[in-house]
Amino acid sequence: MNLPIPLARLTVPVAVIVLITATVLAADKIDQAIGAVPGPTGGLIQYRPPASEESYFALSLKPGELPVAASVHELVVLVDTSASQAGAHRTTGLAVLEAFLAELPQNDRVRIFAVDLKTVSLNDEFAAPDSAQVKAALVMLHKRAPLGATVLLPALETAAKALGARRGGSILYIGDGLSLARGIPLDGLRHYIAGLRDREIAIHSFAVGPKTDLQLLGVLAEHTGGMVMIDELIDDAKTSAVELGRQMAQAADAPILFPTQISTEPDLGKLLPNVTIPLRQDRMTIWLGKSAIHAARVVIKMTGRCAGREQVCEWVIVPAAAQPANTYLSALWAEGDRENGLLVPLAGTELLQVARQYYEDQIASLAALGRLALAGRDLKQVDDIAWMLRRIDPGNTDAAALLHAAEKMRRSREEKPPKATKPAAINGGKRIPPAPLSSCTSAASAVAFGGCTEESASADAQTVALLLNGGNDAERKAFEDDRPPAPQKPTTEAGEKLYTRVYPVGDLVIPLMNPMMSMVMMGGGGMMRGGMGMI
Repeated sequence: MNLPIPLARLTVPVAVIVLITATVLAADKIDQAIGAVPGPTGGLIQYRPPASEESYFALSLKPGELPVAASVHELVVLVDTSASQAGAHRTTGLAVLEAFLAELPQNDRVRIFAVDLKTVSLNDEFAAPDSAQVKAALVMLHKRAPLGATVLLPALETAAKALGARRGGSILYIGDGLSLARGIPLDGLRHYIAGLRDREIAIHSFAVGPKTDLQLLGVLAEHTGGMVMIDELIDDAKTSAVELGRQMAQAADAPILFPTQISTEPDLGKLLPNVTIPLRQDRMTIWLGKSAIHAARVVIKMTGRCAGREQVCEWVIVPAAAQPANTYLSALWAEGDRENGLLVPLAGTELLQVARQYYEDQIASLAALGRLALAGRDLKQVDDIAWMLRRIDPGNTDAAALLHAAEKMRRSREEKPPKATKPAAINGGKRIPPAPLSSCTSAASAVAFGGCTEESASADAQTVALLLNGGNDAERKAFEDDRPPAPQKPTTEAGEKLYTRVYPVGDLVIPLMNPMMSMVMMGGGGMMRGGMGMI
């Protein structure tokens, strides 16, 4: 890939970083501890759909140690004081803030703002972290009651304005990232982060709250070179608030490489985000791609700027073999490609892991909903869910089982067995109890599917029970061998689009949403068409 971005003419010496590495990034590898700089590394993992020449891949790069600027570093801290930041979440957020301030170098300068429906400055000028002004701001912050909702974009714009026109600086946001009072328009978000990137300003976040929008916080960090720390994933017994504050202070002052030109050999085609996003020395920077990769190695060359000096970097990476377990990369690509990578939130391998887990959870939820639909004899819904699973996960075995079971049920209905026919013995010779699978007495079935008849329940009991409860090896083999003709793919609008029907599952109500969209909701926040906000 060659990005047509002109190189800035600089008179400073050129620092050249050349790294030859065969390191392959495992999908479940977490970034090194913040502050540790083990050396430059990179990796490429991929997923190739069946019968396809192209692979979906994640390219990860870390440049190693970078030069540190000697100038004063200015930081703006935005603290969410909305109603969601109450109780233990508020206590944790304020403890991390106090530790963060205590760990900053004394030549840093800080301004603190409280953020909810309005953005309120708590100290009117930048001051040293241990100054009387900053201490007074902390006192006001502790006295401020967590009320209302949050309007986030104006707060972010206020922080950028407070940093002035000078190049460099950082913004730290402590909160959940949910802009519930007013969503963030995508065009406004794109313009905002492009302006920060031009000014070399990074946005860091400590995600804390009952629900967190890791998509938005990840996007802000991915596009500006920031870090995201996630309270929900941190073991309090192992990592104290003091340690979290120390790590965040190190991240806020760490150097960042802002690329001006990137090229790959062989050409990897379009990468997402399709802009030159910054690189950090303390976490991986991740791009998504889709290309036919047949080369034994990939060479990436990059020119950029760090601490006022030009840097030239080179990576030689051996791609990992395509793995079926990386199916989630295709869904991430599809979602990211909608806005040319604007909504790619993968600021480090930890967020890549989070995206993978949510994708797998969505697949599992779809399969469970398919089994519920089968138990309720809603065969059209079974077909729609199964084809949806196949579209987003072509090798999904649950999809094949659902389609097969639905077709067997259709055939059993066409044969119209006598009403008094008893179900054959299944599940290792043990009969399935009459409820809930073989009768209409199940409250869940009555609520979810509007009731059924005893005749249809009796005819379908064996098929449903085999799929849901399993059986002995001989019975399952007979079930699989008795395959009907492959059902036709639905052509209805409902079959091609993604359902929003709601099924009760125990005490929960689970909406069946677009899994590619739900996958990146990450804890309650997510994307709406045309803006960022709560779904």
